[in-house]
Amino acid sequence: MHRKTDYKTEYDDMIIEHMEQGFSFESFAGVVGCSNKTLYNWADRNPSFLHAKELGFEKSRKFWEIEAIKQATGKSDGNTTMAIFNLKNRFPKQWRDKQELDMSNTDGTLKPTIDTSKLTIEQLQALKNAKINADK
Repeated sequence: MHRKTDYKTEYDDMIIEHMEQGFSFESFAGVVGCSNKTLYNWADRNPSFLHAKELGFEKSRKFWEIEAIKQATGKSDGNTTMAIFNLKNRFPKQWRDKQELDMSNTDGTLKPTIDTSKLTIEQLQALKNAKINADK
């Protein structure tokens, strides 16, 4: 049995306004006096709150991108590094360092360099088998 929710439809507009100021979704819990888990439950059970959360997320990202631009161009006294760090951590799909592959080999062929330090034993064995088969 679910606990009675304190969700109110006016929270939809409130979360958008909150996040538009650069705040996170989770910090809205402090505004309405509930836990983060409750916020996520509301989003799961109320399509309008989920939509408001998603829209708020985009408005929060816009806030921080504008702030980073202001700082990078000297139009704000803030810390550009902090703004970029914030963007990378809060919006990792949109803000991440570009990952480059080393595609050159000394023999002139192109193949990616693979960091094998994070592979499982099964993955390493599959790579070894693939190389053996490729060399045949």
